[in-house]
Amino acid sequence: MNRLSLELYFNQQNLGKLVLKTAGQLLRLDRLENALPFVASMHQLIKAIDAGARKESCFELRDQSGKEWVLECRLISGLVDLQLWFEELDWSGHLEGLFNWRGSKDDFTGAVQGLLARMPRYRFIW
Repeated sequence: MNRLSLELYFNQQNLGKLVLKTAGQLLRLDRLENALPFVASMHQLIKAIDAGARKESCFELRDQSGKEWVLECRLISGLVDLQLWFEELDWSGHLEGLFNWRGSKDDFTGAVQGLLARMPRYRFIW
């Protein structure tokens, strides 16, 4: 079973730490500036997927030092394909794949709902 887990923690400056986990993969993105808008976008995305309205979405994540990642989410024949790319800051515009997951729409929705359920409780780390 290829289960997806999404977790988000906040520090005292309200910067986010996003943790993406699945079998054999663990990725942490620290000090994200736009973590709360990302959560709102994920919430809207699962609603759109459930309604059959959305097939592809991309989210830009950015940390305090200016690093950027692109999280791409696609719905393909009832499966959700989630990929996270690191965006190089040089002239090449190269994207490096860091995390990928493919699973059912229900597994993806469950992971996002789990993320949302933990949101009211801020846990301060760092």
